[in-house]
Amino acid sequence: MSIRMLRVATCAWTSMIVMGAVACTAPTDEAWSEDEIEAVGSDEQALPTDGQVCLTIQRGTSGTVADSTLWQSAPTWSDHSNQRISSGTSVTGGYSRSLVHFDLGAVPSGATVLSADFTVHQLFKNGSSATVDVLRVTAPWSETTVNWGNFGGAVDPTPEASFVAVGSGGSGNRTVDLSDLVQDWVSGAVANHGVAIDAPTDLSRSEFRSSENPVTAERPSLSLCYTTCSDGIQNGEETGVDCGGSHCGACGSSGGGSFSYSASNTGSASYNTVDHPVTVAPGQWIEIGTCSLPGATASGDTYIRLYDSNGNQVASNDDACGVATYLSYAVPPGAVSGYTIRAGCYSSNSCSGTVVYAIH
Repeated sequence: MSIRMLRVATCAWTSMIVMGAVACTAPTDEAWSEDEIEAVGSDEQALPTDGQVCLTIQRGTSGTVADSTLWQSAPTWSDHSNQRISSGTSVTGGYSRSLVHFDLGAVPSGATVLSADFTVHQLFKNGSSATVDVLRVTAPWSETTVNWGNFGGAVDPTPEASFVAVGSGGSGNRTVDLSDLVQDWVSGAVANHGVAIDAPTDLSRSEFRSSENPVTAERPSLSLCYTTCSDGIQNGEETGVDCGGSHCGACGSSGGGSFSYSASNTGSASYNTVDHPVTVAPGQWIEIGTCSLPGATASGDTYIRLYDSNGNQVASNDDACGVATYLSYAVPPGAVSGYTIRAGCYSSNSCSGTVVYAIH
């Protein structure tokens, strides 16, 4: 086993449960022998999985899930409360396809998706084994009202993945990798309307557990792991610490990021604020603003404060650009590297904006 592979395995042993997600942390140097440390080398950055956050979206476990079966022979029927969803064709029910949607609101929009496994539990299959395709849904739908007629076949016909529904009464979990699709959903490259499970050439029906099924562990799930551009670690596709790759800002003399917010009655960013953690090392300096930085925007009288990891305010600004905000702060030698940006509004006003920060 290589040193880098060993480090991946160790990461699983040091997982921490944080608010329903798993934060994977790298081992400290004390956990390595001197030979191992030397073999990795001082120029090695953290593995892509270091610092990852993992979560499972499943009704009754965490997050919001919607699912429903569409029946060609009953185009106005909304089959959303059944304990089963299905695909394929049956003698009595005709052709069916099912829709499943997972709310990804818990995943930051700038995240790099490292893995995303979609799982359904096969309950039964008439006839022979058959291939079931997982298709990207291209239009919004509502679980309680969707039916064959109003859905209108809104799917991309190119499968994102496929699995085999085992015939002659087969049962068990069926899992496919949807990492690329989930990354597109998270980044906003395509809208997240969920997926369809579809087997139009299968002449017998496959049945799967739905989100209404009483057995929580057998409901449809999406298990994913991601890293972010604000965790102080080089991971995902980053080419530097929290910069580079497909999802973080460009590397160079600075790193950074952005976040959008909307707030009201924050007492000049003293409470009811939208908070965002950042890592700025001693000797670096950070610019923060709803103005004066590319991509920064402000609507209303914005107000920003910066706090260190001990809860001490180190910088603040109200009206650097009219009623928009800009500040800069240099981290002194020997200081902590963890900080929090608190975004709010002047006095009891309402405001919104995009806060951009650049680290030099």
